[in-house]
Amino acid sequence: MTFFPLHPRGGKAPRVRCLLPALLCCFCLLPLHAQPAPEPVTPSPEEPRRTYGVALTTEAQWHTRTGEVRWMNLLELEGSVRLWRGATAEAATLSTLSCGHDKEAVWQDHSCINAPSRGLRVAHLGIGQEWARPRLTTYVGLRGADEDYFNTPLAGLFTGASMGCLPTVNDNFCVNVYPLSALGLHVEWEATPALRLRSSLYNGKASDRLDEQLRFRPRADGLIYMGSAELSPQRYAAWPLPGTYVLGWNVGHHHRDPAFGRHTQWGFWLVAEQPVARMAASQLTVGLTLAQEYKQPEAAKSYYGAQIGWTDLGRMKAAVALSAARAFYREGHETNFELTASLPLVTRFSLQPSLHYYRTDGHSHFVPQLRLSFEL
Repeated sequence: MTFFPLHPRGGKAPRVRCLLPALLCCFCLLPLHAQPAPEPVTPSPEEPRRTYGVALTTEAQWHTRTGEVRWMNLLELEGSVRLWRGATAEAATLSTLSCGHDKEAVWQDHSCINAPSRGLRVAHLGIGQEWARPRLTTYVGLRGADEDYFNTPLAGLFTGASMGCLPTVNDNFCVNVYPLSALGLHVEWEATPALRLRSSLYNGKASDRLDEQLRFRPRADGLIYMGSAELSPQRYAAWPLPGTYVLGWNVGHHHRDPAFGRHTQWGFWLVAEQPVARMAASQLTVGLTLAQEYKQPEAAKSYYGAQIGWTDLGRMKAAVALSAARAFYREGHETNFELTASLPLVTRFSLQPSLHYYRTDGHSHFVPQLRLSFEL
């Protein structure tokens, strides 16, 4: 979550800073430059006018160092309705229930669904428009950045929070990732069948409360800009986990302690997920992740990770994956490992045991987890 000041603290705004948000808006619309007049997508007759989805996740967590047990529950509801030609109204909500307390002194959360209990959060609310020429999608409204920039196929096998959003972004800004969202503009351009470009401009202060979400206040909250170029070679398109290569970047401004005033910083991340072998119906994939933040970040400065996953095992299409990562903070560094397995049960149900190990500030932490998921 990131921001940009419209004027420096204690003085008149330099001209370049006043123009910065406008320049970022122009960059979001770069795919439209030098293209024919946009043509909305014509939906096929078989395409449903309305869609919906339900997902329920329940997870038990055991903190071996303290003996604490935590039970985390997440209910996700989503739906969409076609409006005019190529346009869709989209909405999604989150409900969380947490029993027990997380007393582990780790900097990266060991579960991507951990959140305070709340009966209802609006996570997604807006209108998307698809264009046939160029292959462009625009969206205006509430949105989470993690759904666009960090949920790559191999990373999606893991349960750790850093796989849902890298700590160099999540820990330095009030960014719109689970369970928070922010108001903004998101643009995707399918430059070629293998190359997709994304660009987003959001209010700089995300929230999970509706009265704080439905606002766009660059002067008070700042702005965050994120973008990425994602390459998915067509030769891997038929593989269960296709090859994915991402270059992403963020620029933002946020309010620090009053003694420091406003602060602008930027960073980038690289993700490479490479299929390496097919064995009968199963697949072996390896991945590497690198992230770096510049201009005196408050929390995480850099992040390095490696992953390996073996998917579509046996009749049940199970998956086994292992990750290792190190995050560097101003206070020190943290190393974490995750070993996880995804075991489909009956239709729409899956079981996922995981074991996390953290080495933080000289202390070791083991956290076994057991997750049960249902999707409709």
